[in-house]
Amino acid sequence: MNLSSQVTFLYFKELTGPAPFFEEILGLQKVDDQGFARIYRICGSAFIGIVDEAKPGR
Repeated sequence: MNLSSQVTFLYFKELTGPAPFFEEILGLQKVDDQGFARIYRICGSAFIGIVDEAKPGR
């Protein structure tokens, strides 16, 4: 089995605190925003996702 990409998800009570940290402090590129979840590129095909644990649809 060959893996071509990887996503790690972190769950938070809300995204108003974590989102600016990932975007402004860490400077990660946001590649998707689904409202309850945001995906950021770490490098190449490695990503980290932040998820609002209280929102439906996940």
